[in-house]
Amino acid sequence: MVMSEMYMSEEEILTALFTSAIEVGLLSRRFEGGRIGLLFAVFARQFESLISIMNEYVSQFTLETVTDEALLESLLKPYISIRIASNAKVVLEFTRDPTFNDNIVIPAGFTVSTLGSDPVIFETVEDLYMWKGTKKAKVLAYCTEVGSAYNIDEDTLVYLVESEYRADISVTNPKSAWSGRDDESLESARERALSTSWRYLREGTERDIENQIEELGLTKRFYKIVEYYDGYGSVLLALDIPNEFEYEDIKTELNYNRIAGINYRFQKVERLYVNFLIEILLTGEKNITYGESQELYKFIEDNIQDYFGIGMMVGKSLSLNDLKSSIQYSIPSEFKVLDFNIKITNDDLTIDDKHIVVGVSENLYPNKVTTKLNYEGY
Repeated sequence: MVMSEMYMSEEEILTALFTSAIEVGLLSRRFEGGRIGLLFAVFARQFESLISIMNEYVSQFTLETVTDEALLESLLKPYISIRIASNAKVVLEFTRDPTFNDNIVIPAGFTVSTLGSDPVIFETVEDLYMWKGTKKAKVLAYCTEVGSAYNIDEDTLVYLVESEYRADISVTNPKSAWSGRDDESLESARERALSTSWRYLREGTERDIENQIEELGLTKRFYKIVEYYDGYGSVLLALDIPNEFEYEDIKTELNYNRIAGINYRFQKVERLYVNFLIEILLTGEKNITYGESQELYKFIEDNIQDYFGIGMMVGKSLSLNDLKSSIQYSIPSEFKVLDFNIKITNDDLTIDDKHIVVGVSENLYPNKVTTKLNYEGY
């Protein structure tokens, strides 16, 4: 039922009463000084007050005008979930001192922090083992406080709170922290629900689920959403998260915001690693030096890494022709490509019509890149 406001002023009510009285023959004209006129004036004033009270009551059931916070929160539920505060996450990289060669075990709950009088503290989520010969190792950590203020910049978590480890290892965060957010205010949630695009972003739509996943720190490279995966109302969420703790944590977060009537099917993505054999014949106006050939090897490998990082995602097949074109068109202009071929040396990958075919919950990654470079000078 849609309730809308009505409003009549005291004068409008009084006019309506006199009009009705004249129509039925009670009065022959409008005379406000008579007894009936005075009675009508009392009615008009009370009716105006009653209408104002009713309008105020009705407004509390309208998302645009409600002022009661508890009622506003209830009215928002059919459209969106109010975002709650969350902890920032970060990947820590530990580096051993080159003079220390023993095994190192960094336990779960190990704390590192920023420098300064008011440090930001993060704790590791699982045990990390640095065996002999391992120079560096990475592990996920969560901030001990919630809020967006703790999405700290890269290379700021450099202090080991436990002093017994300081002589053997150092630490930093190569990339900025992510996914820390503040509690969403009711007013912000109201504006989001009333925005012109709310019907496309409302709870349960594919775009809304994408927003939730990306707020938790995953980019397009690391997830896939499939609607109607197991019948109407079911959604497959394939997540490329190798860390088991983080995978379960993100599942919990997404389930928390899931609305009734939609069933999530989670799958942990399998990573498939591709071995490449690149055969390329170049020519140019001068003989190529050893240093230049090494730069070309690195250029090809970096180009493949970039192609996967930007263009690939969960469930996407790899077009060898597209990859070939990407590398070929990026080769420095002083070289001319005479022949160029890409081969996949894996036996366990399915190749169909120059495509590496993957399942809906698989993701391709480059592994070994072998380049056979031949050069013909003029």
